[in-house]
Amino acid sequence: MSGIAGILRRDGRDVDPTSLERMARALVHRGPDGVATWTGGPVGLVHLALRTLPEDPPGAGPLLDDAAGLVLVFDGRVDDREALRAALAAAGERPRDGSDAELLLRAFAAWGEEAPARVVGDWAAALWDSRRRRLLLARDAMGARPLFRAEAGGALYFASEPAAILDALGTVPRANEGVVAEALLQNLVTVDETLFEGILRVLPAEVVVVDDAGLRRRIAWEPAVVEPREGNEEENAARFASILREAIRDRLRSVAPVVLEVSGGLDSSSVAVVAADLARRGAVPCPSLHALSLRYPGLDCDETRYFRAVTSAAGLAALEVDAGDPGPDEVLAPVRLHRLPPEFPPSAAWGPALGAVRERGVRVRLGGEGGDEWLDFAPEACADLLLAGRFGELRRRTRDLGGPGSGVFGAYAVRPLLPVWMRRAARSFRRPTPLPPWISPELASRTSLLDRVRVDPSRGRWATFEQAALWRSARCGAALDSLEESERQAARVGQVVRSPLSDRRLVEFALSLPLSQRSADGESKRVLRRALGGLLPDTVRGRRDKAEFSSLIHRAVQRAGGAARFDGPVLRDTGWVREEALRAAAREVPATYDPGDGKSRRLCGTLWTALALDMWYQAIFCRR
Repeated sequence: MSGIAGILRRDGRDVDPTSLERMARALVHRGPDGVATWTGGPVGLVHLALRTLPEDPPGAGPLLDDAAGLVLVFDGRVDDREALRAALAAAGERPRDGSDAELLLRAFAAWGEEAPARVVGDWAAALWDSRRRRLLLARDAMGARPLFRAEAGGALYFASEPAAILDALGTVPRANEGVVAEALLQNLVTVDETLFEGILRVLPAEVVVVDDAGLRRRIAWEPAVVEPREGNEEENAARFASILREAIRDRLRSVAPVVLEVSGGLDSSSVAVVAADLARRGAVPCPSLHALSLRYPGLDCDETRYFRAVTSAAGLAALEVDAGDPGPDEVLAPVRLHRLPPEFPPSAAWGPALGAVRERGVRVRLGGEGGDEWLDFAPEACADLLLAGRFGELRRRTRDLGGPGSGVFGAYAVRPLLPVWMRRAARSFRRPTPLPPWISPELASRTSLLDRVRVDPSRGRWATFEQAALWRSARCGAALDSLEESERQAARVGQVVRSPLSDRRLVEFALSLPLSQRSADGESKRVLRRALGGLLPDTVRGRRDKAEFSSLIHRAVQRAGGAARFDGPVLRDTGWVREEALRAAAREVPATYDPGDGKSRRLCGTLWTALALDMWYQAIFCRR
């Protein structure tokens, strides 16, 4: 893994090498094994190397094929390598070496814009085709590796982080008020925009092509649409287990020790026990495995006993580290480096643990991200149940979600079935949705906030409403923002995060499963529990609860000054918030926090978001 950046002068002028150097400096933390730049007339590329794979070449540098006129910068890992090699051979392409970058370069040579759909793995890349005067930007199907782009002054800029684009531009664009408003509403929906106007994400599975004809975009891959069928549950569990083992084996390929992040929850514990089983069978392509967990002494979210049960059952070397409680300088350090708001407190708590494993030479971390997104129940399944006439199960599901009077039946069973014109007509008869009092009405009006966050509940191309909802939720702005934050945190300490439960092969299979094999009888992630019955300890396999981490957000707000902090200016002069309403909200959150109080949890999230945006705004736009 590594980092990439570059510039294409669309006006034909030569790229300024100093702009590339500024981009490289902004991303230098991504290149502990080397930084290299390359220029060719109107194009300049940057590659920063973090060597994690045995096949990675030493040092940094774009990959060149002079005969074909191709230059590639690549950040990532290619899976299913043997199948890809066979397909390339059939297409007449023979890789010159065993590196993953070479495999992707040959794929582009063979299939052009269609290549990203055929390459499984976690990656982002840019390809310059000098013969066609064409630049391709592409990102893996699940969005594991980041990539951003912007256009200004007759040039296109791209990079693994917005900070590199900002430094190349030499100016700071305006804040994107639409994304700010969504953040204050705690409902990040928009997928391509960022907090900076004009800096956009390259989306997961997206290909961006820039040539003399202009810029065009397309999504190269989406899961096959399959009608879920009630098949043999044991057979499906066995198939799921096989795909999961392959996904984990692919992500254990490393030149350095690998750490397994184990919270004690079902998802991360499942990844850990399968990885340990592969190690016992001699099928782990890395030097060693360690298990890592955070302790939260005195807090309800502490899961140490589950972690110990997993590591004992799996025979894993265990490392326990107390969760961090970062002070002001530690909170602001990532803001200055990445030019983005500070990390969410539950993420920032991992700081000391990541430093500890870095000292042990770890460069790769595996976690359980993806289990909640792909293996659980989506409430929109109620529409499928209503459509199928399964009224008994529909009654049970709606009762579990909130029961009579909660609005669940209308929102999740009826609304998705209504045609667009009927939903619009219904809105005209309802009172407008009230916004939280701390959001400026002027901001909401300027950004058309309610329209921005309104989600179309129809199933579109999908076979079921639940499939559509699962895909939509995992592809929303909040989900992508969380992935990128985790990736940046790892990059700062010379590490990369890999998530087997977000493997595209696993996701495609999970979406084909019927509701009863993902969630039934109050048991979530049913296929995962069935697949790993012989490996997971019963204390974890039978868990029905999840740790709740909002107490960390409350602690971060209190450490920043609590209610007294909001007596001073927060986002003053931005026109984004009503400060008096924020102060009132801060006074409602007691100093002694009850994580069981839903209102307090929501208010803590609001207060932290306001503080985080204020720290970002002051650091970027006020240069305080």
